[in-house]
Amino acid sequence: MKFLTVRNVTQYDLENVINSLILAFCADPVIRWMYPSPQQYLENFPNFVRTFGHKALELKTVYTIDDYSGAAFWFPPHTEPESEAVGEMLQRTISQQLQEEVFTMLEKISHDRPQEPHWYLGILGVEPTQRQKGYGSALM
Repeated sequence: MKFLTVRNVTQYDLENVINSLILAFCADPVIRWMYPSPQQYLENFPNFVRTFGHKALELKTVYTIDDYSGAAFWFPPHTEPESEAVGEMLQRTISQQLQEEVFTMLEKISHDRPQEPHWYLGILGVEPTQRQKGYGSALM
């Protein structure tokens, strides 16, 4: 069995991490519902990752594994994605028809989040060709 190395993501690593997450989420039902066409997905998903994960990147709580085959964006207690920035980005990038449903879904998710201090795993993805190798478990 191969030994897996998990390490913090630096600004230098970010493009490689995003490229890996593009592959990891290419068939994700929720993300592809928000960005159904390949063009929408490829144009907007990288910015979604940057915007949603900004605080985790800033706090250095984003991790990758080995050759960027997977990544995890962790938010420490009392920290969460910048909802205003995420909301503005989604308004610009998802279709008008989906916006009400998307924002309702996000509100429900936010409402159901635990109230006590906790670590929040905002994004976890592993490239499809690298799954079933323990990468996701290592990033957890």
